[in-house]
Amino acid sequence: MRVVCQQPNYFPWLGYFEQVARADSFVYLDNVQWIRQGRQHRTRVPNFPQSVAEKNWLTVPVHGHGHRARPFREIEIDREQNWIKQHAETIRALYGRAPFFRSQLEPLLAPFWEKAAQHRFLIDLCEASVALFWKPLALTATVWHSSDLEVTGQKTARLVNLCQALEATEYYSALGASRYLEPAAFRAANVNLRWQHFRASPGADPRRPCDYSVLDWVALHEWGEIRARLGKTRGTVLQNILSERAVDGIVTEVSGTVH
Repeated sequence: MRVVCQQPNYFPWLGYFEQVARADSFVYLDNVQWIRQGRQHRTRVPNFPQSVAEKNWLTVPVHGHGHRARPFREIEIDREQNWIKQHAETIRALYGRAPFFRSQLEPLLAPFWEKAAQHRFLIDLCEASVALFWKPLALTATVWHSSDLEVTGQKTARLVNLCQALEATEYYSALGASRYLEPAAFRAANVNLRWQHFRASPGADPRRPCDYSVLDWVALHEWGEIRARLGKTRGTVLQNILSERAVDGIVTEVSGTVH
């Protein structure tokens, strides 16, 4: 049983979906603190006119005052700002001539924009932006919310307790969490800690940043190719390209590194 825990993100990068694709259970961390400089309320896309290396943020305006005293699920969207129109127009300007904009991205986003204004809370909007890709990417993980699992603890302790609540044998973590996770706590709970090493640059230019929004991928690549990058269609072949090694009790997993 492999578990992944993440805060909901707004149109996250492809690596976010790679974690979901490899999970048996995916936990939305809805009762943790919102990160003002994080990606929960924003996503990266190229600048317009397009420049391969330059990045631009599409940001959802929120009422962030006092956010340190409120859990993520209580952060509200500032619905007085006309951000929906601006985001939709920016995406059309960036990708309107992309090979799969009209066949894949546009029909996927049209109903999303129509309903976006109905969301009061940021978490609902973020989850809706992720859910758009669930079926096209053939994702099968069971979805949970940390608030429903009624676990306690901070940082590592919270994650270990979530793993135990779900009877997990593995926790698949984003590499950025290595700054604060305590491997010994997972080892003591008999949970293998695995690190994500995923890079995939959309487009032919290897200089194109790999952390652009999933929107970039869907505009430029056919669904089947994207699913293959996530490892969903590689089956036993995927097992042959994994490199695992124990380092002080940590299992490091290299998952189909692609440039």
